[in-house]
Amino acid sequence: MSEPTRPELTLSEAAAACRVDRRTIRRRLDAEEFPNAHRTAGRTGPDDGPWVIPVADLIGAGLSPNVSKVDHQAAEVAPDTIASLQAELADWRRRAEVAEAVASERAATNEALRLALVALGTGRTGSTPDAQAGPYTSAPAVRRRWWRR
Repeated sequence: MSEPTRPELTLSEAAAACRVDRRTIRRRLDAEEFPNAHRTAGRTGPDDGPWVIPVADLIGAGLSPNVSKVDHQAAEVAPDTIASLQAELADWRRRAEVAEAVASERAATNEALRLALVALGTGRTGSTPDAQAGPYTSAPAVRRRWWRR
């Protein structure tokens, strides 16, 4: 079995993926910031084709290529990893359902306790203390400050 190839981009592809000008990539290539960049085979010889730059070199030089739009081969994931992620997702979904059920039960319990407190405090059920007070309740006395006498 052969070793998987690492994703490589041409100068134009690298510029588009990193959202920079092609001249920026060329200047960095001339400054030898991409140690594994090489020329591919061209028409007249083995090393006269376009430059290709490994994505790892772009990242190492501080650029952030959007590899997912440029190279779909780099997104391959092992089947056992997918199975474990699916199992973990199913576990989290089950936990979310349990949490929602507990929250619903607690809301019902809180409502029952609120009604019980109202019934104990006023002797009636089904109404809040504010509604029982009526419109003619007196406001608490406001204490006057000594300089306003």
